Amino acid sequence: MRQLSLLDEVKKAYQEHRSAFIPGATMQAILLALGARPEDFARLQQVSANLADDPTLPFRKSRNGRFCFDFDRARIERLEFQPFVLSVEEDFIRYDSGKVRHFRGINDDLQLNTAFQALMKFKAYVIDGVGVTPRPRLNQKINKFVCTVFNLRTVTTPQMLGEPALEGVHSDGVDHTMTTFLGCDNMTDDSAKTFIHDMRETSGIKFDRARPEWVLGEIQHRHFRCVSR
Repeated sequence: MRQLSLLDEVKKAYQEHRSAFIPGATMQAILLALGARPEDFARLQQVSANLADDPTLPFRKSRNGRFCFDFDRARIERLEFQPFVLSVEEDFIRYDSGKVRHFRGINDDLQLNTAFQALMKFKAYVIDGVGVTPRPRLNQKINKFVCTVFNLRTVTTPQMLGEPALEGVHSDGVDHTMTTFLGCDNMTDDSAKTFIHDMRETSGIKFDRARPEWVLGEIQHRHFRCVSR
C-alpha cells in the first residue's frame, strides 16, 4: 500500500536527519492504513475539551498517561500511574525542575480513540531500531520503551500569557519526541512554532536568545498534523 510506503519514507528521513515533519494529509493517510477509523479524527481533535487543571502551570490544561512499547511481543500496553518529575540533569531547566507533579490520567476518549492508537503504532514503528546516545540509569538491553503521553492545551487571556515551552530550549530527558497538533482558536500567524536546536545550544534560554546558526529546523503548527524529532 502507498500509505505504508510513506511510513517507510518517514522512518528513513528520521534515521538520516534525526527529525521528520509529516503534513496532516499524509499523516492521516498513514493512520488510516494503521487502523484509524475516519470518524475518530474529529473526535481526537475534541479530547482537549475534557482536560484538568495543570498541577504547576496556570495557563495550561493537561492529562497524562504512560504506555509500554514491547517490541518483542509487538504490543503497546497502558502502564500504571506514576508521579512525574523532570530534573535539570535531564535538560529541563524551569522553576519547577525536580518537583514531583501529579497529573490527572488520560481518559478513554483518548485511550480508546483509534486515531490515537494508530499514532502510537506509528511512533513505535518509526523509533524501533533507531540508535540514540545512551542516557544514565537506563537498562539499554531491554527491548522496550516507556512512552509518556501528554494531552495539553495552552490558554492565553488578556490577563495571562500561555507559553507551550516556558522552559525554553530543552530536550525533556527523552530519547524520542512526537508532537501532534490537534487545533487552535484565535492564534496569531507567528504562533505555534517548533524549533530544533543543535545540542551545543544552552539549555533553558528563551527561543529568541538562541543562536541562529544552531537552529537546525523551524516548523509552524497550523493544522491537524504530526511532528517527530
